Amino acid sequence: MSSDPNFPSRLLYRDGQPIDIKDVWFLALAHDAYYFCFHVPLEKCIWGYGWRYTQDENPFYYAYEQEHNLERFYHYYQPKSALEALTFEPGHGGWKSLYIPWRCTIKPAQPITMEPFFEGIGTQHFGPVSPEKLELETTRLQTVMTSIQTVGYQGGQGEHEHIRGYFMVNDDDFVFYVAAGKHRAAALLRLGYTCLPATFSVFVPRLPRLISPRHLEMLAGTVYDASLLPTVYRIFEGYFDESLREKRISLLKSWLG
Repeated sequence: MSSDPNFPSRLLYRDGQPIDIKDVWFLALAHDAYYFCFHVPLEKCIWGYGWRYTQDENPFYYAYEQEHNLERFYHYYQPKSALEALTFEPGHGGWKSLYIPWRCTIKPAQPITMEPFFEGIGTQHFGPVSPEKLELETTRLQTVMTSIQTVGYQGGQGEHEHIRGYFMVNDDDFVFYVAAGKHRAAALLRLGYTCLPATFSVFVPRLPRLISPRHLEMLAGTVYDASLLPTVYRIFEGYFDESLREKRISLLKSWLG
């Protein structure tokens, strides 16, 4: 089943046809792209550190199988750095943070009054989590699913706000990082959708549209030391590494049974 939502507040890009790499570049460059919703193949959509929205490699899909699976995932998946989160190998390569490098904040010389944007604020992509957090997330997954089953997915209306994120491009491949709407995306996957209806944030300066290796190079020496560039590249490439995709699939099966 493919998605066929109605977007009264956003135009539907290419009549809802699944986008490809050419569309990704076109949308990233268009100054009015935030007026549109576009359909991203679900296997190209990502939550957290490389967990794609497919049945075999998304922890939330397993949570719909058995509720305790989400607790088991957070129990086993406790990385200490972004590099470890992607490669599953101990070590940080100099990048000690769990924030991904292209979401750093450049501190201005003068204080600003606007709150800085932090990707995934209020959410967590790894364990451990508190019992309250676990219960909240489990409940959220189910309530979103129930709502969509009852009234259909209504992107941009009511409680179904638009799913938002940005593209990552490596050579001729791309993925879409889900920065807002991870539970909605999981519910759509579970319901058999083949594409994720998504859009960009209206606040363009606070959320990128596209990240590529070239962007990482330009950030070197500005938001992180240039010596960390090899590690930053490795973090970025971890989102596209097919061997790591297979490892995620294998680990989820072993963790969750």
